[in-house]
Amino acid sequence: MAKENTSIVVAGKKFDSGCRVILWNEEAGISFYPRGKGYTPYKHSFKQLQTRIKALYIHHTVTFRAHSTFGGLQARGLSCVFLIDDDVNEDTGCATIYQCLDVKEGAYTQGGAHNHDGAGIEICYYPDAWTKPSRYSAFNRKRFGVPVHPVKSDVIHGHHFKKCWGPTDAQVKACQYLAYAYMKAFPNIKPEFPRKENGELITTVVPMEMRHGLLHHYHIKRGKIDAMGFPTDQFEADVKAMLEHDKPLTGRTFWDRLKGWVNK
Repeated sequence: MAKENTSIVVAGKKFDSGCRVILWNEEAGISFYPRGKGYTPYKHSFKQLQTRIKALYIHHTVTFRAHSTFGGLQARGLSCVFLIDDDVNEDTGCATIYQCLDVKEGAYTQGGAHNHDGAGIEICYYPDAWTKPSRYSAFNRKRFGVPVHPVKSDVIHGHHFKKCWGPTDAQVKACQYLAYAYMKAFPNIKPEFPRKENGELITTVVPMEMRHGLLHHYHIKRGKIDAMGFPTDQFEADVKAMLEHDKPLTGRTFWDRLKGWVNK
């Protein structure tokens, strides 16, 4: 049996994420190819792409599962590079990641210039606990094959959402592993969300000069509230920890290396 793919594809190059990634060209894949509708095709080399890409955008879909998300985007002439389904892989604890286009393509996800300066991750969940408290009822969970979702609170654009659904732990973990692979491909991108001088997360639209690194959709558009209920601070810390663990020893002192060996 062939080994399951765990890598994302960036201008034809593969970067391992550590969890299952179903590519657009696999039998079970979700693909916005080959029609060219809903995205801008590019022929950039990997080096050219590294100068163009400056961000990774996080969205929620307002759908239950990946295939319904795909159908909805296609019907609207839109697309995305990454989709995170609402399931759980028992071996990894991650939800399934679908890569629907090579990162080099300009998927119609964020809108405008931001379609071309970074890939979008669409996470399959509804946030609307304040109006739909039964959204993840036992009936709906069985009908759509989805797990229980946590109830969170959030503040976006100055509005306090006292109750909202957030992504599952499996979805957050998949997003974390995906971001880790993405940052390996683009080491010039800092794995950080926009913050105030005191370190507090900014939860509204930020100016153009701050639109880099990790971004929620609401950081670039006033009318957007995704990804709501997302554990932003913990996610950022976990991605940083994964990347730090991967750093080469080059440039570290002998005593730094010795300390690392002793602590292994």
